Amino acid sequence: MPFLVPFQEEHKQGFIRWNRNAEEVHRFAATGFTYPITLDQIGNFPEKIGAIAFALLSDEGQHLANGDFVVDDALAEVRLCRLIVDPEERGKGYGQHLVKLLISEAKKQKPDYRVSLNVLADNPTAIAIYEKCGFQMTDLAFSFEAGGKTYSGFKMYFHEG
Repeated sequence: MPFLVPFQEEHKQGFIRWNRNAEEVHRFAATGFTYPITLDQIGNFPEKIGAIAFALLSDEGQHLANGDFVVDDALAEVRLCRLIVDPEERGKGYGQHLVKLLISEAKKQKPDYRVSLNVLADNPTAIAIYEKCGFQMTDLAFSFEAGGKTYSGFKMYFHEG
């Protein structure tokens, strides 16, 4: 059963290898990183943005995915961010494992806070994963521009039950 470990130096390579072009970088991190992602660019992530980051590993120790969350005390909300699964491992359920384990970690740290995430409107695979994990779409929309393209999406909230 896959498990989370705190994000470490060796997990930064996932950011670099798994974001194979500028489009993937924008979809992964909006304008937070630029292609090609480098170790210098990642720097002291997640500390520099106040994120609590994790890597998802297999029982054998294989690095499968990364994800993090940011606590927003003003909104009493924990937002899952920068969720990415190794492209070679997609379609095997690791995205769901990652999301469920991140929800659990978020709830341990902030049990009374809502858990949210943002999803791009043109990413039906991610939307389906998040819905299977208990997230529901809202009408709260967002957009950003990167690489000469406008990206749009929606906020989703986790609902237990």
